[in-house]
Amino acid sequence: MVGAQSPAHVPLQPVYSLPIQVHDARPLPDHYVGDVQLLLSAQDAPLKIPLELNVRAGPILPILVLLLGILMGRLLKYMKDKGGPRSDLLLNLYYLENRIAVSPADAQLLQPMLDSAKASIYNMQLDLAKIGCQ
Repeated sequence: MVGAQSPAHVPLQPVYSLPIQVHDARPLPDHYVGDVQLLLSAQDAPLKIPLELNVRAGPILPILVLLLGILMGRLLKYMKDKGGPRSDLLLNLYYLENRIAVSPADAQLLQPMLDSAKASIYNMQLDLAKIGCQ
Protein backbone atom coordinates (compact mmCIF):
# COMPACT_ATOMS: atom_id res chain seq x y z
CA MET A 1 0.00 0.00 0.00
CA VAL A 2 1.37 3.37 -0.99
CA GLY A 3 0.23 6.65 0.39
CA ALA A 4 0.89 10.31 -0.29
CA GLN A 5 -0.53 13.59 0.91
CA SER A 6 -4.02 14.13 -0.32
CA PRO A 7 -4.66 16.74 -1.71
CA ALA A 8 -1.25 18.20 -2.53
CA HIS A 9 -0.84 21.70 -3.91
CA VAL A 10 1.80 21.61 -6.62
CA PRO A 11 3.49 24.85 -7.68
CA LEU A 12 3.92 25.53 -11.40
CA GLN A 13 7.57 24.59 -11.75
CA PRO A 14 9.27 22.26 -14.23
CA VAL A 15 10.35 19.82 -11.52
CA TYR A 16 8.46 18.99 -8.35
CA SER A 17 9.05 16.13 -5.97
CA LEU A 18 6.35 14.56 -3.89
CA PRO A 19 7.46 12.03 -1.28
CA ILE A 20 5.55 8.74 -1.37
CA GLN A 21 5.60 6.36 1.58
CA VAL A 22 5.48 2.63 1.11
CA HIS A 23 3.56 1.13 4.05
CA ASP A 24 4.92 -2.39 3.55
CA ALA A 25 8.56 -1.69 4.43
CA ARG A 26 9.84 -5.07 3.19
CA PRO A 27 8.25 -6.15 -0.07
CA LEU A 28 9.27 -9.58 -1.31
CA PRO A 29 11.95 -9.73 -4.01
CA ASP A 30 10.16 -9.37 -7.32
CA HIS A 31 9.48 -7.05 -10.25
CA TYR A 32 6.52 -4.81 -9.52
CA VAL A 33 4.74 -2.87 -12.26
CA GLY A 34 2.07 -0.27 -11.68
CA ASP A 35 1.30 3.37 -12.09
CA VAL A 36 0.92 6.53 -10.09
CA GLN A 37 -2.34 8.31 -10.77
CA LEU A 38 -2.56 12.06 -10.32
CA LEU A 39 -5.97 13.61 -10.34
CA LEU A 40 -5.67 17.19 -11.58
CA SER A 41 -8.41 19.65 -10.77
CA ALA A 42 -8.69 20.78 -14.42
CA GLN A 43 -9.14 17.25 -15.82
CA ASP A 44 -11.70 14.53 -15.25
CA ALA A 45 -9.41 11.57 -16.05
CA PRO A 46 -6.40 10.98 -13.81
CA LEU A 47 -2.90 11.42 -15.19
CA LYS A 48 -1.15 8.03 -15.10
CA ILE A 49 2.61 7.83 -14.60
CA PRO A 50 4.06 4.34 -15.17
CA LEU A 51 6.07 2.94 -12.30
CA GLU A 52 8.37 -0.12 -12.20
CA LEU A 53 9.97 -1.29 -9.00
CA ASN A 54 12.64 -3.99 -8.79
CA VAL A 55 13.22 -5.44 -5.33
CA ARG A 56 16.20 -7.71 -4.86
CA ALA A 57 17.14 -9.98 -2.01
CA GLY A 58 20.42 -9.54 -0.20
CA PRO A 59 23.29 -11.89 -0.97
CA ILE A 60 23.05 -13.72 2.37
CA LEU A 61 22.78 -17.25 0.97
CA PRO A 62 25.69 -16.90 -1.52
CA ILE A 63 27.86 -15.40 1.22
CA LEU A 64 27.02 -18.28 3.57
CA VAL A 65 27.80 -20.84 0.86
CA LEU A 66 31.10 -19.09 0.15
CA LEU A 67 32.07 -19.04 3.84
CA LEU A 68 31.08 -22.67 4.25
CA GLY A 69 33.24 -23.56 1.23
CA ILE A 70 36.20 -21.68 2.68
CA LEU A 71 35.80 -23.42 6.04
CA MET A 72 35.52 -26.84 4.41
CA GLY A 73 38.61 -26.12 2.32
CA ARG A 74 40.58 -25.11 5.40
CA LEU A 75 39.42 -28.24 7.24
CA LEU A 76 40.44 -30.48 4.34
CA LYS A 77 43.82 -28.78 4.09
CA TYR A 78 44.36 -29.24 7.83
CA MET A 79 43.37 -32.88 7.65
CA LYS A 80 45.67 -33.43 4.69
CA ASP A 81 48.66 -31.65 6.25
CA LYS A 82 48.38 -32.42 9.96
CA GLY A 83 45.23 -34.36 10.77
CA GLY A 84 46.03 -37.41 8.67
CA PRO A 85 49.51 -38.02 10.06
CA ARG A 86 48.24 -37.26 13.58
CA SER A 87 45.39 -39.74 13.33
CA ASP A 88 47.74 -42.37 11.87
CA LEU A 89 50.12 -41.94 14.80
CA LEU A 90 47.27 -42.13 17.30
CA LEU A 91 46.03 -45.32 15.64
CA ASN A 92 49.52 -46.84 15.89
CA LEU A 93 49.76 -45.74 19.52
CA TYR A 94 46.40 -47.33 20.42
CA TYR A 95 47.43 -50.52 18.62
CA LEU A 96 50.67 -50.53 20.62
CA GLU A 97 48.76 -49.94 23.89
CA ASN A 98 46.56 -52.94 23.14
CA ARG A 99 49.58 -55.12 22.47
CA ILE A 100 51.23 -53.97 25.69
CA ALA A 101 48.04 -54.55 27.71
CA VAL A 102 48.40 -58.29 27.03
CA SER A 103 51.55 -58.35 29.20
CA PRO A 104 50.88 -56.44 32.48
CA ALA A 105 54.51 -56.73 33.63
CA ASP A 106 55.74 -54.82 30.59
CA ALA A 107 52.90 -52.32 30.79
CA GLN A 108 54.32 -50.68 33.94
CA LEU A 109 57.69 -50.19 32.27
CA LEU A 110 56.32 -48.91 28.99
CA GLN A 111 53.48 -46.72 30.32
CA PRO A 112 55.68 -43.57 30.80
CA MET A 113 56.92 -43.91 27.22
CA LEU A 114 53.36 -44.30 25.93
CA ASP A 115 52.26 -41.24 27.89
CA SER A 116 55.19 -39.26 26.50
CA ALA A 117 54.36 -40.33 22.92
CA LYS A 118 50.68 -39.51 23.44
CA ALA A 119 51.57 -36.04 24.80
CA SER A 120 53.85 -35.46 21.81
CA ILE A 121 51.03 -36.37 19.41
CA TYR A 122 48.52 -34.13 21.19
CA ASN A 123 51.05 -31.27 21.18
CA MET A 124 51.55 -31.73 17.41
CA GLN A 125 55.20 -32.79 17.83
CA LEU A 126 54.65 -35.52 15.28
CA ASP A 127 58.30 -36.13 14.37
CA LEU A 128 59.17 -36.75 18.02
CA ALA A 129 56.16 -39.04 18.46
CA LYS A 130 56.91 -40.89 15.22
CA ILE A 131 60.31 -41.95 16.57
CA GLY A 132 58.69 -43.31 19.74
CA CYS A 133 55.87 -45.21 17.99
CA GLN A 134 57.95 -47.07 15.39
